[in-house]
Amino acid sequence: MAPNGNGTGGGAPAALAAPAWRSFSFFGQKLVQDHADPSLGAPEVVRRPPLISAIASSPVCDLVLIADLDGNVHVISPDYEVVRSWRAYGDGTDGRCTHMVVAEDQRWRGIVVTVGEDPGSPFPVLKVWDLGRTPSAASPSSPTLLRSSRIQHSTRPHPISAIGLSPSLSHVVVGLADGTVVAFRHVDQLLDASLATAQSASQLNGSPAPPPPTAVLSLGKLRVLYEGKEPITGLGFRTTAASASGHRSTTTTLFILTTSHVLSYPISASSKSSATATVLDDLGSALGCCAVMETAEGARMVVARDEAVYVYGSDGREGCYAYEGPKSSIKTLSSAISSTSTSSVRSTYIAIISPPTLPTAASTSATIRNYARNLLSSAPATATVTNGNGATTPTPATDVAKVTIFDLENKFVAHSGTFEEGVRDVWEAWGAVWVLSEAGKLYRLVEQPLANSLSTLFSRNLYTLAVSLAQSRNLPPSEVAEIYRRYGDHLYSKSDYEGAMGCYIKTVGTVQASYVIRKFLDAQRLSHLTSYLQELHSRGLANSDHTTLLLNCYTKLADDTALSSFIHSSSSSSTVVPLPSNSSDPTSEEPPFDLETAIRVCRQAGYFEHAVWLAERYGAHQEYLRIQIEDRSDAPRSLQYLRKLGPLAAEDNLRRYGKTLLGAQPKDTTRLLIDLCCGTLERIDDEEEARANAAGGAQRKSTTDKGYLAYLAYAIPSSGATEATAPIPEPSSPVVAPAVPRSAVANLRLGAASSSSTAIDPAANRRSGIYPQYQVPDSLPPPESTSSPLLPSPRQFFAIYVDHPDEFITFLETVAARRYGKSLGAVPSTMDPQTAPLPEPQPLRTLEFDDADTRDEQAIWNTLLELYLTHSHASTNSSSPSTTTTTTTPGGQHPHSRPVLEAKALQLLLARPSIPYDETQALLVCTTAGFTSGFILLYEQLGMYDDIVRYFVEVDDSPKVIQALRRYGEVAPHLYRGVLRYLTTSSELLSRHQGDIVDILDVVDRENIMPPIAVVQLLSTNGTASIGLVREYLKRQLGREKQEIDSDRGLIDSYRSESAKKRKEILELSDPNVPRIFQVTRCSACGGQLDLPSVHFMCRHSYHQRCLADNESQCPNCARTHGVIREIRRNNEQLAGRHDLFAEEVRESEDGYAPVAAAFGKGLMGLAVGEERA
Repeated sequence: MAPNGNGTGGGAPAALAAPAWRSFSFFGQKLVQDHADPSLGAPEVVRRPPLISAIASSPVCDLVLIADLDGNVHVISPDYEVVRSWRAYGDGTDGRCTHMVVAEDQRWRGIVVTVGEDPGSPFPVLKVWDLGRTPSAASPSSPTLLRSSRIQHSTRPHPISAIGLSPSLSHVVVGLADGTVVAFRHVDQLLDASLATAQSASQLNGSPAPPPPTAVLSLGKLRVLYEGKEPITGLGFRTTAASASGHRSTTTTLFILTTSHVLSYPISASSKSSATATVLDDLGSALGCCAVMETAEGARMVVARDEAVYVYGSDGREGCYAYEGPKSSIKTLSSAISSTSTSSVRSTYIAIISPPTLPTAASTSATIRNYARNLLSSAPATATVTNGNGATTPTPATDVAKVTIFDLENKFVAHSGTFEEGVRDVWEAWGAVWVLSEAGKLYRLVEQPLANSLSTLFSRNLYTLAVSLAQSRNLPPSEVAEIYRRYGDHLYSKSDYEGAMGCYIKTVGTVQASYVIRKFLDAQRLSHLTSYLQELHSRGLANSDHTTLLLNCYTKLADDTALSSFIHSSSSSSTVVPLPSNSSDPTSEEPPFDLETAIRVCRQAGYFEHAVWLAERYGAHQEYLRIQIEDRSDAPRSLQYLRKLGPLAAEDNLRRYGKTLLGAQPKDTTRLLIDLCCGTLERIDDEEEARANAAGGAQRKSTTDKGYLAYLAYAIPSSGATEATAPIPEPSSPVVAPAVPRSAVANLRLGAASSSSTAIDPAANRRSGIYPQYQVPDSLPPPESTSSPLLPSPRQFFAIYVDHPDEFITFLETVAARRYGKSLGAVPSTMDPQTAPLPEPQPLRTLEFDDADTRDEQAIWNTLLELYLTHSHASTNSSSPSTTTTTTTPGGQHPHSRPVLEAKALQLLLARPSIPYDETQALLVCTTAGFTSGFILLYEQLGMYDDIVRYFVEVDDSPKVIQALRRYGEVAPHLYRGVLRYLTTSSELLSRHQGDIVDILDVVDRENIMPPIAVVQLLSTNGTASIGLVREYLKRQLGREKQEIDSDRGLIDSYRSESAKKRKEILELSDPNVPRIFQVTRCSACGGQLDLPSVHFMCRHSYHQRCLADNESQCPNCARTHGVIREIRRNNEQLAGRHDLFAEEVRESEDGYAPVAAAFGKGLMGLAVGEERA
């Protein structure tokens, strides 16, 4: 099968001569069994295909509807169980649903159009249903009928042969067997009105479902669009968007198919416009052998005939695909079944169903021939067929039908399967294709993952088809490039180096260049390698190795012209020309080759001066610093150069060389990092640097001797102030940082967005190894404005302090004080969290900051806490290995001694509301470092009292256990159980803490923490406690329980005597042989002497007849009491069915037995509905 060009004629002969398409098995076929009982075969709803009148599905809505011959419509679940059913036509004895269509537009989700036969009408009836609404609560399975109309265009009824819905649901078109096409217009407006009416009625009634309507409105006037002589076999819509004069409009075309013609009919929104059908082809279609296929260019009508498959657009035939053989129906399958979405194009496959035929080994279909051979090899033949040579071949007797799934875009067969006794229908839903055979068997076809399909193509060396399939499925460019790489490897193995290089060039930017370069390093293939390297450079993806290799290729190929053009394209000027002060370009000249490669060659040859000149000439700051630091070991000049570069370039280079500079100049490097992270680093030119060095050299030297406390004095300088003239506090002054306000730091961040000049990071490309161009200045631009970019993250410099913990602590404390305005004040030398007031428990906070600056602040405090607990010095005769002077605290201790650092750590943990440290990490650090005070404080803040007691139990510190129980027992009473168990684990512990156990038992008794039996069981677990230990406790408990028992017995006796009295009275009243004597002499209403006529009630109340109302049959005095009792019984009857209230009461009650007993007492248990009324 193959395409046969465009046009309206001559398709069949060319199609017959076309070669067959490639065939694959990209779909897996599985027989679906009944979900409840697989032994019964297919699900019950599809087990008898002759009883099914119509099947409709929507892959967009994941909806499958099945109509039976009784007029019922069933909504099916993915397990093919009936979810809901309703009678759409007839009253159970007559009526049938013949056609169903589900609206595909998301706006009309749940709208279903059905056509069927009602016993009350000789004409077919079209109905529009809304599955999302039910007409009443009494019929929840029946959807709302929005509109209903008879299809009557003449006096005689005609069968319905086709039905179609426009994409916007503005038209519902019906094709009749007499060749007439009729339509209902403006259906969308009518449905909007019906839905609005249903919504307003629902709101007025206060229920989600509207009341049943009194009458269902029709769809308006039925209009005739086309009248012909041949039966209508198919309908379809095509909508195209067009723009004219700035206005967007849509054009809708209706495809009309008859048995002998294919026509197109323009649909207009105006009801008065007249249009005629245009004949697209004089060859028609059989019933069910046409379908609408969505493509990237719009909808197309696909028509299947015996000789080929044809594709039609609004202007005529657009394609022909040869596929010879009889066809019973055709279906379009959307991309919902595909493993990879195909963007906006829905239809990617078409399924062709062939009619059932007798399978023979002489069949023209390979699929049927294979089926016949497999069947004959496993079972004896029952019939024979004569082939073309006159020989007879045994064949099985069961007819089979074939379902073939085509990919028209990529021109291959994705699946071909056989089904016994024919195919009833094919549809798609829930990401699969479903095939129902006439034998009542349901099959599920699932497409295999795209990776498996591509692997199949790779195994057959069909790389061109694999590329086409990947591009049609919109795979990422990286995966398409991987297919090109495989294709290139295949061509390379066939010695087709030219074609292989053509494929490899398409992988530039995705496949590693070294993979391709290694294949073409031979001298015979250097010309292909040169083209690949040139492509790398043209796309800006070349690195230094590629540049070196390209130069070597030019040399090997003796291509002097190319080599000279590549090397000598630089400016002839040999002086460094500074940019104008108002220039925004980073450089006026750009090197025509990779600058780092040239500099690297100079360095390897030992020409450091030349390498430094090249770095300065083109502003290669990293190369300059690499030479000065690695080759010359000139750290002071490197630090000076970094201050010239400004914050952006200094940040990038300090990440690279910060560790080396810190090892050579720890204090100066730390000062530079602090200025950089706090936003006080400004670019200076050479003259400003000289003046600053002359004026502030001596003062900077004295600052170095004062220790790290001086770092905290560096605030953002005011106008005209410089770093060298900033005041420095004395070491004895309090450690209070002149912190930068958060608003000022925020202004620095916001200034980056409004800055008119953009600083170019010279290392932005080199970070990823890409060197397209060097956009760096020949000389340093003027100082940046006050609105600097975002402050750099301090976290990126943490790694360089791995061997300098003293400077690391200095760096973190200073940045926290100057950048975030937070510092640790004076800390007591001894702090015990056990003696402090118990803090209010708070949950473990999860600090998820969207602001990167806040995350940096959290990282600073987390790291400081870890340093405080892991780094320590001796209190005397010790100094930092990277410092020359040592400062001490007022107490004579080293500022980084263990007591001082642990005190700082404790104060950091106490500052929980203001310092955003990570509590989980703090717990881990304190536990790892053995900092008991720290993690106990954290446990208290988090309310983890059990963990505190558990820790003391694990270390066997019984006094601390008792102390913790007294501290936390009031807020955590459950701790008493664990402490009692611990104190009785050994005789030695029990002997030391007998008094404590007695006190604990007093608290347990006073607060009613545990029942006595639980206390006895707990103390008897280890066999160490004696009965004398709990004698007084048990005596108190037994005495209290005896009093409660006596009180309960008295109540029981009184209730029994009262119940016996009531039962005796009821027995007397119900016994007709026991007379009732009335001795009341006065009226219970007026109090007067009784006289005749009088009324006596069985409750022993008597009344004058005149004192009672007419027809009053109850005692007025007892009626009120009886009414209250009846109301109580009525409430109990209602509560008997409210199991949710009873369960909630049991869950919330401290004693679960109490509500159960109360329910028994009220008679709720076993109370039948209506018992009270009876």
